[in-house]
Amino acid sequence: MISRALSARPILGLLLPLLMLLALAPVTRPVEGSGDTFQFWYAGHLVASGHSPYDQRAWHDASADYGAIAANVARNCGNAEDPFCVWAYPPPTAWLFAPFGALPPGFGLPLLNAFVVLSALAGIAAAVVVFGPADPLARTALLTVIVLSHPFAIDVRAGHFVGLLLIGVSLVAHGIRRAASLPIVAGALLLVLKPHVVLAVGLSTVVLLVRDRTWRALGAAAAAIALVVALSLAISPEAIGAIIGRSGSKAGIAWATTWALPLPLAAAVLALAAAASVLALRALRSPAAAIAIAAALSLTIAPYAQPYDALLVVPALALLWTVVPDRRGLIGVASGAFALGTWAAVFAGQLSPPLESAYAVVPAAELALLAVAARRS
Repeated sequence: MISRALSARPILGLLLPLLMLLALAPVTRPVEGSGDTFQFWYAGHLVASGHSPYDQRAWHDASADYGAIAANVARNCGNAEDPFCVWAYPPPTAWLFAPFGALPPGFGLPLLNAFVVLSALAGIAAAVVVFGPADPLARTALLTVIVLSHPFAIDVRAGHFVGLLLIGVSLVAHGIRRAASLPIVAGALLLVLKPHVVLAVGLSTVVLLVRDRTWRALGAAAAAIALVVALSLAISPEAIGAIIGRSGSKAGIAWATTWALPLPLAAAVLALAAAASVLALRALRSPAAAIAIAAALSLTIAPYAQPYDALLVVPALALLWTVVPDRRGLIGVASGAFALGTWAAVFAGQLSPPLESAYAVVPAAELALLAVAARRS
């Protein structure tokens, strides 16, 4: 009986977040043609059919070949030479979606949507387990807060894979804590899928491994990444030029990044994030804390980021719940800022477009609250 009760706890812990996800289905449900699910399916389709995902002419032709489900691609690729028409992800990201792209869109797209939902749930669950409180009720409450947030909702609706990045961050933190090479290598390979939003995580990982003299893990991770880069350049040598060429145009639409803010405000946000990171690190002094802080800091310094990328703030939020489990007011402010503040930024942007850039303040604000929590723990 005891073993049955213990095995049922994780399932019961997910019940409330899953109910919230179902309740938000009208908001989170992917709508083909408006999100990026087709984009990822088509990149996988090009790989599976032996073509390059960086072939802009192929992207231009997709709207004529696939009609309404390719509407978002058609908006970006009315002109095949437009920078917006470039696949801006590393080659491994297209490889990831090749199994879905090998299937007809009627099967591949629904399976890809299911994969996004499951990976998002797995990502937040992994982050809560690795960085968050041990108490089952607190974990359930924290998961519910995350599911209610705009970053989670838009990640699912837009068909993105930030859940995989959360799994990667969690694996790296777990591996460093245990001095285990395999989780670190697996996590690093997941982070390669979208490296520009995890720059500080990569740097922190190297520093921690060198500090702890975990040479085997450092060598294994470096070798794995080097192999992926070598394969990428061998298979898609045009990737570097495409990604660099697209970066400027993406920065212009990435309203969730610090660089979308007016310069004085951007400088203030960067200073706040840096100061808060230092204060929190000094107080907490653990590998998990360093990786959680680095994940949020990465968003602050990222060359461009979108609202769904804000899921990378989850480790810092989960850590705050662990640091001050008895300070409900501080936990409530941090959770409210993430779950409700992100929605408020979106609605404010609908009323006045310049206000949508307030979303970029969220990572720095959560880091500041974590610093306060760390000093009070």
